[in-house]
Amino acid sequence: MILDYLRFWFSAYNEHGTHSPFVFNLLTRGLYPVDERWKGQSRKEQFFTRLLVYFDSQQLATLDGRIPEEVKMSISVESYQVDSDKCYEAILFQGKDAKAWPEVQTVAQSMRNNSIWIIDRRRKEASIEKYWQEVIASEEMIVTLDFYYFGVAFKRKEQLKQQFKLRLHPDRVFRLLRV
Repeated sequence: MILDYLRFWFSAYNEHGTHSPFVFNLLTRGLYPVDERWKGQSRKEQFFTRLLVYFDSQQLATLDGRIPEEVKMSISVESYQVDSDKCYEAILFQGKDAKAWPEVQTVAQSMRNNSIWIIDRRRKEASIEKYWQEVIASEEMIVTLDFYYFGVAFKRKEQLKQQFKLRLHPDRVFRLLRV
């Protein structure tokens, strides 16, 4: 797993490797800034909350309707329902495997244009990784962000289809060089 992560890290980018203003702003304004609210937490523990705060999400759909431990904010949480009439603002899929998860197309239809779809991939379970690859291949999901431990997807109809491999941490070398 360490070798796998190192391969990922050397092929991934920080904010300087993205050519998308949408992704650049997410990294520089949402995920990378130092913030007292998340002091003492690892980047993995902060990830969900930082995304939801950045996009000002008021509602989160999860598979089991429970708020994840890592989410450190008050937010309305509900169970994800396979219902074509319901549109979700933010969706989080976590679990031991993805075998019981709804089809990618079904989930994509329940998303608005700028809805966030987060897939917790920390377990590195084969079925979850396969599901993530289906999300990337989906015609509906235009922007996909691979953070190694997490996958994030957006519809973003106004953008060309792009897939980014991104680091959870800003490169410290670049932070030292900033004036």
